[in-house]
Amino acid sequence: MQKYELPYEGAKAMLLVDNVDNRKYLTNLFEVMLDELPVSKVRKKKSRVLTFYLRILGYRVKLKIHCMS
Repeated sequence: MQKYELPYEGAKAMLLVDNVDNRKYLTNLFEVMLDELPVSKVRKKKSRVLTFYLRILGYRVKLKIHCMS
């Protein structure tokens, strides 16, 4: 039987695990919890654009470089 307790006043209820010496119990607990976690979203990396203006043969040339950060 699992108990939920408040670690401090105003906190959300948290699962209290007293049986920390039992390896099978902890392994099973983590496996069950892992199944309940949401799948993490894949984030698209933001690209940074560096813009340079150059003069080549009297013409103004705009050069853009996309850098992944």
